[in-house]
Amino acid sequence: MFTHEGYRRLLHKHHDYVNYLRSLLSTHTFLFIGCSFTDEYINELRREAMTMMIDEDATGWEGEPLHWALMPNMDEAGVAFFERHEGMRVLTWNLQEHGYAPMDAFMAELAEQFDSEEEAVPCPI
Repeated sequence: MFTHEGYRRLLHKHHDYVNYLRSLLSTHTFLFIGCSFTDEYINELRREAMTMMIDEDATGWEGEPLHWALMPNMDEAGVAFFERHEGMRVLTWNLQEHGYAPMDAFMAELAEQFDSEEEAVPCPI
């Protein structure tokens, strides 16, 4: 979990951290939960990772999602933008109508399918 201030501290105290995070974003699929995507540090690293993986002649991302995000109340245009320009599949729902039940159900299903001991990537910092 990153906060703007926490990430900034890591960025300036551990210079190798940025390269490590950039590498992870380029080689692993992330699930973003509760992110507003307003932090330019993280956004720039995500864009760099996508740029490294996209064809020079492409006008947007066309493959399987690089990353996923759970974001309530996103309209179709926003979902399409993230998929095309960020390589990210957004799972969204109406928060006022359903509360957080869809996210809870998704996380429960994911937990059943994911063996964290075999798949986790330890952070060297």
